[in-house]
Formats: sequence, C-alpha cells, structure tokens
Amino acid sequence: MYTDPEKKVSGADVKDDNELESESASDMATDEDQVYSYREQKAIIHRVDRRLVVMCGFLYCFSLIDRGNLGNASIAGMTKALGLDVGFRYSTVVLVFFATYVSFQPLAAVLIRKIGPRYFLSTISLLWGITVMGFGFVNKYKDMVGLRVILGIFESGIYPGIAFLLSTWYTRYDVGKRFSVFYIIGCIANAFGGILAYGFMQMDGLGGKAGWRWIFIMEGLSLIQPLTQPLPLLVSL
Repeated sequence: MYTDPEKKVSGADVKDDNELESESASDMATDEDQVYSYREQKAIIHRVDRRLVVMCGFLYCFSLIDRGNLGNASIAGMTKALGLDVGFRYSTVVLVFFATYVSFQPLAAVLIRKIGPRYFLSTISLLWGITVMGFGFVNKYKDMVGLRVILGIFESGIYPGIAFLLSTWYTRYDVGKRFSVFYIIGCIANAFGGILAYGFMQMDGLGGKAGWRWIFIMEGLSLIQPLTQPLPLLVSL
C-alpha cells in the first residue's frame, strides 16, 4: 500500500501546543543571534531595565507626589491662606484635577503615537513641573483651581506615555513584569512624599514665603531640574 512520505510524520516530530508556547515564552526576550550571545543579550536587557524601568518608576513617583501634595500643604497652612475652608472650595480644588486627568487620557494616547515618547514625555513632564511650582505663588482660590485643571491635562499623559514607551522596548511576554516593577517603584517612593513635605515645611519664612508654598516650589523644581537634561536620556542607551 502506497503512503505519501510527506504525510508520514513520526511521533517524535510532533509537539504539543502547550510545549511550543512554553518554549516561545522561555525565549521571549532573547533569540539566536550571530552577533550577540545569549549572555550578552541578557546583559543588554538588564541595562535597559536599569535605565528605562527605574526612570519610569521615579517619573510616576513624581506624578503621585504632585497629585497628592494638597493634603500636606493644607496641614502647613494653605487652607487658611487661600480661604479653602469656606464651603466646598477644598473639595473643588481636589475634584477638578481628576476631571481633566480622566478626560484627556484618550487624547494623550493618540498624541504619544504621533509625537513619540521621547518628546511627549519630556514636554508634559516639564510643563507639569512648572505648573506645580506655580502653586507656590498663587494668592487666590480661583488661581489654584485653574492650575489644578492645567495639571490634570499635563499629568493625563504620564501613564499612557510610560505604557507606550515600555511596550516599544519589550515583548508582550516581558512588558507585564516591567509594568509591575515601575508601578511598585513609584508607590514605594511615594511613601516618602510626606517626609519630603515635612522637610520643605521647615523652610517657612524663607524668602518671605510660607512653608506650604515651599512644598510646591521645591517639588516642582525637583522635577524641572533633571529635565534640563531632556528625557531622551531615558531612551537613548
């Protein structure tokens, strides 16, 4: 009886789908390469991790600190200075940020693809740092509301921007772990936000400015100063 040799396949040549998936997952970050060995490829990936994921984590940390420093400033005297204890003024200042933060995220996700993460992230981070520093110079409740609206617009692009940036450097099997690492770095560093605010509060009276104003000024400057060397450092390895 004639048998087509192309259809004759031995059991050793047949692999289960789960086995193939496990093999592809194990080689997700490295491939056979004639230039770089497996060890060299792993070293390159770890170098990218140290520069990219860590910097993204600290950038997200600044976002969390700037987003939540109203409470620290309120304790330091901002509420009485701006009359936020009248009616729902303080709640309004908190709320308007999230209105623009949520509304502009879809637009930010589109712009990041058009502009690119290098210039998009560096630009909005610089602008949001300037905005936070501007909080230290407001004298009216309405000015604070306006700046919080602007801050929500700028910060709305941070998370989509970082997510897109990481997805351009890692495979779909690797990017989830990097997301969790940068998020953990941001949350852990954010735990020290209260300590930083307390330190800045001790500058009360310096330059004729209240301690709550120095919280915003110094936290804004701490973000602006590194960005004088643009965020391309974050992606140019």
